[in-house]
Amino acid sequence: MKITSFFIFFLVLGMYNKFINAYELTVMSIHNSKSITSLNDYKFTISEANGNWQDSLGNYGKSKILFYTESTDNSQTFIKGLGQLDDQNENNIWFIPIRKSDQQAGVGKFQVIDTSKSYNFLINSSCTYAINYFENRSFFKVICK
Repeated sequence: MKITSFFIFFLVLGMYNKFINAYELTVMSIHNSKSITSLNDYKFTISEANGNWQDSLGNYGKSKILFYTESTDNSQTFIKGLGQLDDQNENNIWFIPIRKSDQQAGVGKFQVIDTSKSYNFLINSSCTYAINYFENRSFFKVICK
């Protein structure tokens, strides 16, 4: 059910993107995580995700995201981090991903907080992301309008 909902969300985002002029970003990463879990199943995790990205403008590069995850025994998870995207021309995007959903897949907000000059159009954009995990890898899709 979770994976199916995730792919349906991507399909809807793709159709929506065709009708509006939106910026689209895809990030694929490998994660390294450390966590501690209490007796009452409160779990705190810190993670680093390193990977590659490409966007709808033909840009591409490397990504680094540091984030933390808090979860409880009822499967509710809060995730927040800071990410940096470096493109092929040494331009950068810094963003904060935030979501409150299931750990393995979900939808959240993607707030661009700083950029190199060529990505200034992303500041104050309304961005949504969807993410899914497979083992220690993530697949992350962003739409900004």
